[in-house]
Amino acid sequence: IIEDGGSAFPIEGGEFSGLHAAPGMTLRDWFAGQVLVGLLSGNPGSDCGPHGYAKDAYLFADSLIAEREKPDD
Repeated sequence: IIEDGGSAFPIEGGEFSGLHAAPGMTLRDWFAGQVLVGLLSGNPGSDCGPHGYAKDAYLFADSLIAEREKPDD
């Protein structure tokens, strides 16, 4: 099982809120999207291709989540 960091932007619903609960995207997906923006803006002419960029984005996202889970020094 891949640790996904939980929901990035959850919306809590409630009896009187008028909203339906929605988990939002995972933190892993949000991190990967942010990484992808940086990768593409820094080297748009790379031969990495879309699959390579996607793989790298999720590798970075997984590293960010792992680092986030470490106790504070």
